[in-house]
Amino acid sequence: MESVLIRRLLTGGALLAALVLGWDLANGDYLLLSLAGSLAILLVAHWVTKLDSDVFLGGLVLFGYLVGNRGFAQLQIPGLPLLPGEAVLGIGICLAIWRAARTKALPIRRDALNLTILAWIAVGLARLPYDFRTYSFVAARDFASIYYALFFYLAQGWAESPRNRAWLTGCLTAGLALTTLAFAAFDRWPMFFLSLTVAGSPLIYVKSDVAGGFMAAGVLWFGWRFLQARHWLWLALMTLCALGVLFCNSRASVLALSLGAVGLVMLREWRLLRILLTLGALGGGALLGEALWPRPPGESSQVFRLYESVRSIADFSGSRTPTSSDLGDKPDNNRFRLVWWETVLNDARDHGPWLGLGFGYDLADQFVRTYYADSDEEFSTRSPHNFFITVFARMGLIGLVLFGAILVAMTSHTIRAAFAAPNSGASTPWLFSWIILITACFGVVLEGPMGAVLFWTMLGLANASLRQAIGDEPATAPALQPVEQPGEIAAAP
Repeated sequence: MESVLIRRLLTGGALLAALVLGWDLANGDYLLLSLAGSLAILLVAHWVTKLDSDVFLGGLVLFGYLVGNRGFAQLQIPGLPLLPGEAVLGIGICLAIWRAARTKALPIRRDALNLTILAWIAVGLARLPYDFRTYSFVAARDFASIYYALFFYLAQGWAESPRNRAWLTGCLTAGLALTTLAFAAFDRWPMFFLSLTVAGSPLIYVKSDVAGGFMAAGVLWFGWRFLQARHWLWLALMTLCALGVLFCNSRASVLALSLGAVGLVMLREWRLLRILLTLGALGGGALLGEALWPRPPGESSQVFRLYESVRSIADFSGSRTPTSSDLGDKPDNNRFRLVWWETVLNDARDHGPWLGLGFGYDLADQFVRTYYADSDEEFSTRSPHNFFITVFARMGLIGLVLFGAILVAMTSHTIRAAFAAPNSGASTPWLFSWIILITACFGVVLEGPMGAVLFWTMLGLANASLRQAIGDEPATAPALQPVEQPGEIAAAP
């Protein structure tokens, strides 16, 4: 009798829901329909993959940011004003609270990285109510550069399950494998991709500076996988990412990859460094051959273009204009950043050195009046192309010191990962995070979801791997970075 009653109640509820959704659809209201459809997709995905909903969505979002870049970041569920990163973050926080209540264990671990990130978020959160009263929802938008750090705690918890971790690393690998192809295709046929829209937003819109950082990190990511599996596919993807860094017209990514190689030296990751140097030598030989190949008058070789690109990094005065056609704006880019950085630093020093100018404050206002004094064009960028300056301007010296403490903890954990398992590639996810962070010193990377979600998620996965590898917590699953035994090659993940 009870089963009959339950079936009747379920049938009646389904009919009522169908009537409500049909009525909304007829009236052009897609909110409930979007929510119902999303819930149905999550239930089917959970039934098929056996993954938790937030983990499943987290992997898809990582893949979307890597391939779709800025286009994917602007997508919204029809009728629901939530971007992909915010939607996953909201679902992840709700499920994290539910898991904490069920297991009576917080998702925060007792190590320096967990505690410094938590303190940094807390300081930003403490001043948000005041900024919200002053600047309304603009303050909440600017606070995104802080609350994206919550992905660190979500990823750290997700990594405790082998199935969840395999899904996330698989989505990262697939996304990185397609990043260079997506960048090249968008650069070649931009109008085609701009016409591929979802709810008015292009599905793929690639920013070269963000994609360049992804490709630079992909060089080490695939190099580590080649060391594990010795399969030519990983070496080919590593080479593809290196070519993407070379041709993406992003000087920050070239610098980040170079500093990543320096990091390999300091961490004594000799096997990966040898592969990187061999690849660089082969690429140098190919570039030299290209430079010696006859070409039309006035056309620059790729070697000369690379030389001008590197030289332009230190051209702070803008006294030398590159002759390569796609580098002609680099001196102005240098002046653009230097003037904006100086303006923001002076403004924060004069009006909020300790607590900052707050979330919602227009960091571009005085810069635009100085740099574009005679222009009437609208200027929408709000971040001064340097995350450290953004943190100082928003949160003052207190926020900057706390973020510096995060970097100290990252450095300590990177060293521990490298020397706990020498030449195993255990430091690769840490170097991955460092490369993204370096690119954030010269562009809008961690202020937006494309770079921030990837950075904080990778940092969480790396920290969980390290804690399990050194025995700081029960090894419920093998570490993200398997430790190779002498004379053996680990299987491909």
